[in-house]
Amino acid sequence: DEAIDTRIVFGLMLGGVIVAPFAAWLVSRLEAAVLGTLVGTLIVVVNLRTLLVVNDVPGPARLAVLLGVTSLGALALLRVHHALRTQDRVPVPA
Repeated sequence: DEAIDTRIVFGLMLGGVIVAPFAAWLVSRLEAAVLGTLVGTLIVVVNLRTLLVVNDVPGPARLAVLLGVTSLGALALLRVHHALRTQDRVPVPA
C-alpha cells in the first residue's frame, strides 16, 4: 500500500479555498452556455494533452493539435456569445 502524501492533500485543499470565491463570482456573472463552452473546451484540451503525451506524439505535433482544438473551442465560444446577443434583441414594432 502506498500512503497518501498529506502535503498534496493540503495543497489541493488550500488551492480550493483560494479559488472558490473567484469561481463563485465567475459563475454568477457568466451565462450558463458560455461557462459550459469554456469548461468543456478546457476538459477536452487537458484530456487530449494527456492522450497525446501517453501516445508519444512529438512536441510540435502535440502543440499543433492542442492549438487547433483550442481554436475550435474559441470559435464555439464566439458562436455562443453571438447567439446569446441576438437572442436578447427585441424586435421593434413597425
